[in-house]
Amino acid sequence: MSPLFVALVAFCFSMTIGVLWEMFEFAGDRILGLNMQKFILSSSIALLLSVLITTATVECVFELF
Repeated sequence: MSPLFVALVAFCFSMTIGVLWEMFEFAGDRILGLNMQKFILSSSIALLLSVLITTATVECVFELF
């Protein structure tokens, strides 16, 4: 497999995990009445952006080595 393909799959996998976590938090807040998402939308967007930046950075580092 080409390194670009492996990097793309790893990137998509880690972004999917981040999105699934946000869905879990949302469901926990709605169904169980928890308060995991204290700032609602801005917290979710910030978390997903941090997952995106971290994933992209790690992928770039591993591609170099």
